[in-house]
Amino acid sequence: PAMAERYAADAVEVSDESPECVLQWAKALTELAKYGEAVAQCRQILDHESLPPLVRARTLHQMGVLAAFGSDEVAKRSVPLHNRAIEIADGLAADEDSEIAAAAGELLVDAHLAVAAGITRGEWDKKDQYVAQWIGRASALAEHLIERDDQYLPQRLKVAVTALNVGSRLQPPID
Repeated sequence: PAMAERYAADAVEVSDESPECVLQWAKALTELAKYGEAVAQCRQILDHESLPPLVRARTLHQMGVLAAFGSDEVAKRSVPLHNRAIEIADGLAADEDSEIAAAAGELLVDAHLAVAAGITRGEWDKKDQYVAQWIGRASALAEHLIERDDQYLPQRLKVAVTALNVGSRLQPPID
């Protein structure tokens, strides 16, 4: 992560602060637990007027990831941030550009899994049902990606690992 952060910071400088490069830098900062700096970079991205929708969705998702690391009050904001990312990515999943559609599909899987994780931490009724629904949606989205191309097979493992993780946080744990 330290090397990735250094290279991402260099890329931001060289690319004249490209939003995509800034987002990669924010992700690297997150991995280093430099949450305040990562939030600042994400806010900088979201301030761009002509931000491509996929970058906006990815940044909102990253803000949701960052919010989940915060206090209980801050963590409550993670699910709405992921939901906003999902709204944008959902519209891009059928884009004519196959690269955008695939990237949106991957983001949809990640954001659905993040919502499931957020539900386990929050005060929700029927957590087990909602978590299962979000995991089920993530699984269906992952399978759709895999149907397109076998390179997305690791998405299935990501869903399974996350399902085990979030399912174990419930009382009683889900099977």
